Amino acid sequence: MIQQPSSSHFSFIKDGILYIKRSKMAKILLIIILIKFLIFYGFLKGFLYPRYLKPKWESEQHRIESVTHDLIQPLNTISYD
Repeated sequence: MIQQPSSSHFSFIKDGILYIKRSKMAKILLIIILIKFLIFYGFLKGFLYPRYLKPKWESEQHRIESVTHDLIQPLNTISYD
């Protein structure tokens, strides 16, 4: 049997929305949070992601050779005897 959500959950959300609509301070803080989110998203997307997602191989053959070399190369294990 599926339980219906209690009305207290809806009233909590409804009261929060009404508080934001009535409070000037809450509106200002919400705008600041949205601006910060947009700035960080723009910074990450524009400056950091292209560096890490940029392919480092000129061709498919070069990629295959590089991956094969990395897989075949033995691990450098350190033993303290």
